[in-house]
Amino acid sequence: MNIFEILSAGNRVLKEEHISAVLGWMLDPYHDHGLGMELLKRLSQTCFGEEADISKALTEGEFSGLAMRERSRLKIHTELEVTVQRDAENKRSIDILITINDNIFLAIENKTSRRSIQEAQLQEEVEGLNKAYIVGKDGRNKLYFLFLTPSGVSITVDKAMSRIGPNLCSAEPVHILWKKDEKRAGEQPLSMDEILNDILRDEAIGRNSPLSSETKFLMKSFIQFIQNDFSFTKGKELNSGPYYERIANGLPEVRKLAKHNDPVYIGFSGGVSALMDRLRLAIIDNTKRKELEDRPYKWSKDNHANGKKQSNWIHIEDFLRILSENQF
Repeated sequence: MNIFEILSAGNRVLKEEHISAVLGWMLDPYHDHGLGMELLKRLSQTCFGEEADISKALTEGEFSGLAMRERSRLKIHTELEVTVQRDAENKRSIDILITINDNIFLAIENKTSRRSIQEAQLQEEVEGLNKAYIVGKDGRNKLYFLFLTPSGVSITVDKAMSRIGPNLCSAEPVHILWKKDEKRAGEQPLSMDEILNDILRDEAIGRNSPLSSETKFLMKSFIQFIQNDFSFTKGKELNSGPYYERIANGLPEVRKLAKHNDPVYIGFSGGVSALMDRLRLAIIDNTKRKELEDRPYKWSKDNHANGKKQSNWIHIEDFLRILSENQF
């Protein structure tokens, strides 16, 4: 049983803010998961190194050996969806902001979908954070920034991170993957699923304080959900073969489905009328056209897959005919 798959089954989707809430809960030592600061320490050391000020603050001084019964002495605050203002008109929300000792800030921007990455977002967030917490405070404050994404987005992420101005962070902003990318393991070794797995392995051999069975169950479920790309249907495919819907990446792949021996239906929210509306917009807007050409399309052998309305599934022949009639 995986609680995350249950919550995302059928038409339900766990949004980025839900995933951020789970991660924020595990990073916050005030919660009753029994992890204490273990995940926060490992994340800091893995991403910024043991000599970084943030890592030293979490392993030395008042935090060293601190029992959870004394947690009232901890000066760590975790907030979700913190809004910062870059200038008079532009605001941005940071998914997770952790404050340590009132002068060290760890900001985490979380993406669970490749399509939700915006090139200007990180720059605007870091500039907003500086304005809110760093600038004008005699330089004693420290800012660390993590960008947490799925794999396969390195080019987009590189562009986004290159826009962050120098000296705005206390260390180079770090890109970390949700799950290990085996194809790029040598280039990008950092992944959240590995860090979580390491904690569980060390707990099993006595290197960490024992965790409750409930916490271990939740962590294992979360790791599996990460490795299934936060998808109920992908988890079903991995465990028991194809389940309901599959993905065709872009219209060229959709057109190849016409050669399929079995009936094929393309999933499009809103059905034929919504598809035609989108195509009309795409005719006069090249950006909209490219979005339609490149987006992932769900397809299935059933016209009621994954609990969606039957009207949302369009037979492949009808789908391609509509494309052709609308100059695609």
